[in-house]
Amino acid sequence: MFWSEIENDATQIDFTYSGGNGYNTASSQLCWSPLFGELSSIDIGWRLFADILTERNEGWEVWIDWYHKILEGLHWSEDAAFEIATLPNADWEQGPAHVNAKIAAILEKHVVAPPISDEVPLEPEPRPSPITFELREGVLHKVEGDAPKPPDARRFAAEQAWRALTELLDDFMLTDPGRNNPKLGRVLGRCRAAMGTLFAEVEIYTLGIHAARLDGMAARADEFLMAEDAADLVALNAQFSLFMAQFPEWADYASGLSEGFGSPEAEENAVIDAAAALNAMATEAPGLMEPETAEDMAALREAAIPEPYEEDPEVLPLNRRSYLRAARDAFAKLAADALDAVRKGALKAVEKKAEASTAGLLAAASGWLLALATGLPAEFGWLSGVLTYLARMLGPSKQDGAAKSPDDASSGPDDDVANA
Repeated sequence: MFWSEIENDATQIDFTYSGGNGYNTASSQLCWSPLFGELSSIDIGWRLFADILTERNEGWEVWIDWYHKILEGLHWSEDAAFEIATLPNADWEQGPAHVNAKIAAILEKHVVAPPISDEVPLEPEPRPSPITFELREGVLHKVEGDAPKPPDARRFAAEQAWRALTELLDDFMLTDPGRNNPKLGRVLGRCRAAMGTLFAEVEIYTLGIHAARLDGMAARADEFLMAEDAADLVALNAQFSLFMAQFPEWADYASGLSEGFGSPEAEENAVIDAAAALNAMATEAPGLMEPETAEDMAALREAAIPEPYEEDPEVLPLNRRSYLRAARDAFAKLAADALDAVRKGALKAVEKKAEASTAGLLAAASGWLLALATGLPAEFGWLSGVLTYLARMLGPSKQDGAAKSPDDASSGPDDDVANA
């Protein structure tokens, strides 16, 4: 029965990968290769399944770890595999808790301490992001950007436009247009915060992202606002468009994100994975992200995963990629800190003093981060090398935190780094 189900697939694999010559070497090589391909269709089910296994307290972590390792092309040693395969039937008959403990003991016996390697993964090149982070004393802070730089000939006009737009926005918000549409109220509030209290404080990228959402809302303002409020929102949106046009850096940023990181489905899944990774880290380290910065990240995520009927579909790709760029920058700063600890020979301190390195945080979110590396390799592929390196240095015991449920990330847009 079982063979009848897999015979055609197995035959096709041998035929395809051996050039149709009938030899069996292809399938054996395939067994010892990394698992590549699109994981987005199964990763949610896998994580839920892994959660169920973990909750049974039967030692299934040894197999969860095995699965994560073969995703990277890492395998048990042949000696360990042979000893596991030849365990007496009496052991197998005593149930999963018993046999999993036996397997864990076998693996521990065959673990070879890795040599300290000088081949530290390269850190990723920085890319434009609406939020740039710096890590200070274990906490992610937002780096204040440079003052806006419209061309000198237009600076005076841009500053005057900023003053008029600020007044117009403040007046519109006093009418409380968000009383019947809380999301509109939040978007207006975030636009106002990004405007700053001085022209030099304008956060151009963040303002552009939320102004783009406002543009989508203004296009259908008559559907959810009274006629007078709808007209005011349309007028306000027109002023936002004129104001943003003064800043070449915003146009360059939006243009740079016009090409997709991957398929829309891959980008959507990546947003969920990135948010889940940040939340998993925050569970391990409450206060990981400075509160105001965490709120900014939550706002970006809300823009990246809106209700289907609420946003202009042309704006969504920009919002998704903006959130992913911000998450990428956060992961890059955390990875740099962990790798720096390795370079300084702090491996022994990492296990005893978690605050000395963020390596443990990356390990806690490794499942989500590997999904990002696989799903959007052009943006996150570097994470695979970092995680593989840290896994070698820290040992397998640190790689047991990946089975977090995606429900942690999908329960609400404002859950990003919930404990920050």
